[in-house]
Amino acid sequence: MFLAKSIMFLGVIGSIAKASSPWTQCGKVDIIFTLITDSGLPPYHPLVTSQGFDPAVVDAALREDAANIVKAGYNLRGELHPSVSAIVLMGPEQNMSVLAEQAQGVSWTGTGVGFGVRGGHTPELTVRLEDIIELYRERVPGAQLLFDYSPSTGLWAIERHFPLASNCTGSPGKDLWYSQLQSLFLKAVILVDDTEFKVAPNLESGLRRLRYADRPRFLWVDAICINQDDSVEQGSQVQKMNEAADESDAAMELIRTLGDWVREHADAIWGDDDDDNDELPDDGSIQTVTDAIEWLGFPLRSQNWPALWRLFERPYLTRVWIIQELAANCPLLSDDPTALSSGLILWGTSQAERHQYNHVCILLVFMMASGKTVHTGGNTHEMDEPFRSLLRGTGHPPGLTMVQVLTGCTGSARRDLEFILRATPMFKATDPRDKLYSLLGLAADGDMLRADYTISYEQLVRSFVWASIRKSNSLRVLLGNRYREAPSGLPSWAPDLLYKDPEFGINRGLTPVMDNGFFQAAGFTRVVVPSLDARTTTTPDYLSCRGILVGEKEVFEALRDFYHRLPAQSAPNKSSKDTFWRTLCLDGDWCELNPVFPAPADFAQQHRVVFGYESVPAEFMPQETENRRHREFVHRFGASMSAALSNRTFIETKDGRVGIGPYLAQEGDVVVILFGAPFCLVLRPEGVGQYRLVGDAYVHGVMHGELIESRSGQMFDIV
Repeated sequence: MFLAKSIMFLGVIGSIAKASSPWTQCGKVDIIFTLITDSGLPPYHPLVTSQGFDPAVVDAALREDAANIVKAGYNLRGELHPSVSAIVLMGPEQNMSVLAEQAQGVSWTGTGVGFGVRGGHTPELTVRLEDIIELYRERVPGAQLLFDYSPSTGLWAIERHFPLASNCTGSPGKDLWYSQLQSLFLKAVILVDDTEFKVAPNLESGLRRLRYADRPRFLWVDAICINQDDSVEQGSQVQKMNEAADESDAAMELIRTLGDWVREHADAIWGDDDDDNDELPDDGSIQTVTDAIEWLGFPLRSQNWPALWRLFERPYLTRVWIIQELAANCPLLSDDPTALSSGLILWGTSQAERHQYNHVCILLVFMMASGKTVHTGGNTHEMDEPFRSLLRGTGHPPGLTMVQVLTGCTGSARRDLEFILRATPMFKATDPRDKLYSLLGLAADGDMLRADYTISYEQLVRSFVWASIRKSNSLRVLLGNRYREAPSGLPSWAPDLLYKDPEFGINRGLTPVMDNGFFQAAGFTRVVVPSLDARTTTTPDYLSCRGILVGEKEVFEALRDFYHRLPAQSAPNKSSKDTFWRTLCLDGDWCELNPVFPAPADFAQQHRVVFGYESVPAEFMPQETENRRHREFVHRFGASMSAALSNRTFIETKDGRVGIGPYLAQEGDVVVILFGAPFCLVLRPEGVGQYRLVGDAYVHGVMHGELIESRSGQMFDIV
């Protein structure tokens, strides 16, 4: 921190009053700031911030250097001269007559000009340096002129002319100076926990501008949150600031370098099968996307990935409003991954072009989606970089999740609001209403609501459900895997926007299936909700929908026991082993970006190997180890089953139907198909004729409207 240390020296090398010689005793040499003979900038002066430095860091550095001088055995005294202030920190906008007046009447031993003025990069500081030296020659010609040789050698400048005869580690000087210094620029008063607290006027002004008028706002302010009277804590926090800045610089350097490389090699990376990708060797050396990129010439494995992942872990990237900011005019979200965008990404003192950031992000998403991130061979099964470094950290960083959300929720075909809400439950907002309002600009149907902070969160959620049903003429808004009972004040059919997954990542659940349109449990029926009236301005607490009953949930038993009692072939309304394994993967192959339906027939053998009823065929990869042969043989079915069962439960109805249900499903719940809903729904009876919504479900054999034809259905009142 060049300027930080420079300004620090300006404050410390002030006037040195005459003392008895020789300088032999620790704690007897007084560095007295009786008046200012070294003009220094206040930490919060505009010239500090305009050159890119944090006033709080400068402030802390000033304290740190003063502490070093005290430790060395010098007293920093804040005694007041009878006619002038103890210290004046003045900017170049102030007239030199201020300094000239205070230089009167004292016989000075030393005067100093710090490195900050001498090394300043502005005309104002250069002119001020000339003026200070000229004033010293004129007013105190006999005083020793003190210079430091670097921004952090104030103590050296003092010791060179006023040395101590012994080591003063055990007898440090006294710091009676900084409290006097504080009083000169900490003139504004705020309340912290109902206690008066002095701050700089510009900080007080900034807090007024940053605060919300109608609700609390949480901020970190170094001058308030760091104990300014604890030098140990100050030093620790300053060190953390420096380390964070260095790490941010490393991450931004990686973004700049890799982003430019990806742009230059876009054809080789994103090209069609007839492009440069055909040049990749087919000798088995290319197992991962990282192998391919290294082969194309970029040293991906040797980059500082931990720095980038820690940048993506910053709390800033957990805020839901940031999604909209990053999505604005972002070609990353278009159909052309090579498109450029203007603007800068600023982080600390570093920056990168927006298109560099976009190219790095889309590459990471591509690498994850490819599934080619693991090296296999013999008994090894090792994740390749950059995701190996990710596993060593805290897991899935919010910055990476945000990139996935951006690529999945926008683009040429914009998503609707209910889809985006399902993809963003992990992001935070101080005001719960912003969990929805912040996404209106991204949604294709965002015009169905307007931001209205006069209504409560509970009113907003109800209004969203009704507006979504009206807009889409479907019950898609009711779909989802609920992890807890509806919070107090909300009906069970309202989405729980305040729930946060325990892990910061995208929970797939049934969401991919819901989006591809393959399943239509209600066929092409239109939603029938008598309680919904376009003329109604209020939103009732119940949702009355027409649908049909599929069955009542049976007691759950272990999958293996259930499998053993299945008949070999299908019987009316009974499940066979074929139905069983198709249910476990939602009758689809989930290993591709676009799932394949129905699931391929070879999943039948793979599922038998998974459950231990068969061995891997002898002819499959005979040269490899048993572990790898098993892993590779069952990979597609195992991965598809994991995707389908993520935070779900296997369910069976009393009439023998099987499916995948919501996390909270239990015995006695009923499975229904409501007109206008693409999936089955699990309801829990509550009172006479009323139900609570538990979540959505897949039930094999009824997902394409098989039960809807020629059935008028019944009404279900969901509360």
